[in-house]
Amino acid sequence: MSEPTSLGRVRTCENCVRAKIRCSRTSAQSCDRCLRLNKDCYFRATKARTPKKRQTRIGALEAKVDQILGQINKPHSSPQQAPLPLPLSPKSESCAPTPRNPCDVIGSGLITHEEANRLIESFRDAITYFPFVQLPRNATVEDLRSEKPFLLLSILLVSSFRNVPLHLALEDVSTSYLGGQVLQGNRQQPFDILQGLLVTIAGYVLHNFSLHYVHKS
Repeated sequence: MSEPTSLGRVRTCENCVRAKIRCSRTSAQSCDRCLRLNKDCYFRATKARTPKKRQTRIGALEAKVDQILGQINKPHSSPQQAPLPLPLSPKSESCAPTPRNPCDVIGSGLITHEEANRLIESFRDAITYFPFVQLPRNATVEDLRSEKPFLLLSILLVSSFRNVPLHLALEDVSTSYLGGQVLQGNRQQPFDILQGLLVTIAGYVLHNFSLHYVHKS
């Protein structure tokens, strides 16, 4: 086997390359074939090439993942850093507004406090149709607003069938609230939601039964 020559030259002499035969060398000056044929043994100079990196499919995928992760984790540059908020004093903390419950129809102005009281009293008169709900006599509108907001909304909903515009508005609030709490996984106060659902279902069943009885008679 021919020995490698100096850097920048090929292993096989030009004469052996053209003859397409193996270039064997026992002398440092010339290969065996050129020496036997009394030919000038020379090599073609070549440029040293840097082997290119072959990017495999896995490597390409890894690079793409790294690029995506880099974009996700890249902090959003802002022209000016916002100053840190000053610590609130006890007075300012007490004055900070608390987020309103989305099903608080009294706070949103959809129904007045007086109208809500009237509908609750109407519900108390029909409490025998809702045995699964324990509504204490001393429970006020404010108690229900803070402790069982969805139950209060459901009571107002099933007690407002005679006021169609109000009933439809309350129905929209109830549907929207359930969509946020149940369907999107933001489940807060599950027992309150359960009681409210039972009241709503029973109220609609009772209302439809009453309409059917009236039309039949």
